[in-house]
Amino acid sequence: MKIVPSFLVTAFLVGTATFASAKPVRVADGDKPTKHERMVARFDKIDADDDGMISRAEFTAHHKERMQNRKERKADKAEKKADRKADKAQKRQAKKQLRRAKLRTKAAKAA
Repeated sequence: MKIVPSFLVTAFLVGTATFASAKPVRVADGDKPTKHERMVARFDKIDADDDGMISRAEFTAHHKERMQNRKERKADKAEKKADRKADKAQKRQAKKQLRRAKLRTKAAKAA
């Protein structure tokens, strides 16, 4: 008989704690499009002739366009990475030259 009341108390406390610690639900902002709106926009982008259906030709054309854009983005990213690497090497070389110049002036002063 004592088991039932203690079980009910435990269940009540756990349920209350769970409810109290739940994170608040975020209300969708008017600025940010909902998932449905993003989906409709993407569908409209793929549907070239606006008939409400995506044909195989429309799908393949959109896919080829996306892959071309992706290749261009990857090439741009690789180019930027190479530029950053070259800049970093150039800075490293300039820093080395400054250190060598400082060592030469110290050696000249000591001699």
